[in-house]
Amino acid sequence: LYDLQQIDAEILTRHKKLKLIPDGIRKLKEDFRVHEQKLNALKDQLSQAEKEQRSQSAEIEALGEQRKKYQTQLTAVKTNDEMKALYKQLEFIDQQEEEIEDKVLELMLIIDDLGGEAKKEHEILAAKNVDHKAEEAELQKIAQGIKADISEIQEKRQNLIQKVNPDLLKQYQDRATAQHTNLVTPVVD
Repeated sequence: LYDLQQIDAEILTRHKKLKLIPDGIRKLKEDFRVHEQKLNALKDQLSQAEKEQRSQSAEIEALGEQRKKYQTQLTAVKTNDEMKALYKQLEFIDQQEEEIEDKVLELMLIIDDLGGEAKKEHEILAAKNVDHKAEEAELQKIAQGIKADISEIQEKRQNLIQKVNPDLLKQYQDRATAQHTNLVTPVVD
């Protein structure tokens, strides 16, 4: 019975190890998902910055068209007040254009930074993907080894059961299912 108990303990130990493997795989996938979400967030930020840059560039073009319109009107001005008003409008357009160009330059720097970060995160993600697949394959291999060990140990258990008195075996199994503890203590001479 003691040998049977030892075998049952080995089987239980291996089952516990086997149950840990899916957690390991889940952790690998979660780590991968975190980097994937970070990359997606960077791509979204990059897209927003590029969209804002296009919007600002379109605004600069609109101001350029407005400038041309005012410059054309300058040639048809008849009074000094009209001329002063048009020059004020042109100065205002120049000021707005300058501010927008500064924003565009800032956006270009942001886009460059985000592009670099996205590229770096993409490389990390690619490396994680390779590592993840290798580690998952290793965990699957370990799981297969544990399953093979369990099968081998269960074979030994079956051989041992045939040698044990059926009444003692039934008592052992009843107590083992009820207590899940060591039922037989080794005797030292």
